[in-house]
Amino acid sequence: MKKLHFLSIIFAISLTSKGDSWVQKASYPGLGLRYPFSFTIGNLGYVGCGDDSLGNLHNDFWEYDPSTDAWTQKANFGGVGRSGSTGFSIGNKGYAGLGTDSSYTLYKDFWEYDQSNNIWTQKADFGGGYRIIAIGFAIGNMGFIGTGANYSGPQTFNDFWEYDPITNLWLQKASLPGASRGGASCFVIGNNGYIVAGWDGNNYLSDLWEYNIITDSWSQKTNFPSNPRVDAAAFTICDKGYFGVGFDTTMGAGYLNDLWQYNPVTNIWIQKANFSGSGRNEPAFFSIGNKG
Repeated sequence: MKKLHFLSIIFAISLTSKGDSWVQKASYPGLGLRYPFSFTIGNLGYVGCGDDSLGNLHNDFWEYDPSTDAWTQKANFGGVGRSGSTGFSIGNKGYAGLGTDSSYTLYKDFWEYDQSNNIWTQKADFGGGYRIIAIGFAIGNMGFIGTGANYSGPQTFNDFWEYDPITNLWLQKASLPGASRGGASCFVIGNNGYIVAGWDGNNYLSDLWEYNIITDSWSQKTNFPSNPRVDAAAFTICDKGYFGVGFDTTMGAGYLNDLWQYNPVTNIWIQKANFSGSGRNEPAFFSIGNKG
């Protein structure tokens, strides 16, 4: 697989759901990173791992409190430093794993973060094996990881796995019907998960798919209407999905800074205020309350 070499400097900007505007917040205290993992636990956001402009891998882990607009360093991620990992949260626990190091060694290890005790504990390895830039989200008490990429055949994946934190077991679910892909984005609205865009090994994608946890089935929805892209940002505010930034080579687009809102009721995308920072891909992202 061709490894993408794009740097994304992280700094926090919030989007209000009502005002459709961006406000710059306290900058991320660590070095500028690409391919970190990120998730939300309660009213706090978390960012960990990634690699910097010098190619150094990180395993530091930071907590963002929007009430004070402040970052606090927490216990380092339990595994080795890495890039292209995947994370999500279930209740008051965070989960992260997979990824790669600078020598292109791939990982399938998976770790649980205990917010109350500020400790990481290794859990069962990801059921789908070694890969990078997979998607991850949680619905109810279950976590899900799927798609992603490898450095050898197959280059990209479309399999999809469910993680049960009670039994510490992985169960393979219905594969994504669309093209296999890495660098896709995802968000959750209600009890449904959504996967959008990504890279199939040759082309950037713009399709949107909805996963129904009850029926273990996928439904194709309205394609994302703007540039196809890879390594973008996605989050949920209230009952809408948000998707934007990322990278695309179509017509020389390059690094993007647009943002779009998806309404699952009308199955329509609406463009929102452009991200106020510079165009970028491979960022950290999360939502807390009614802000992203």
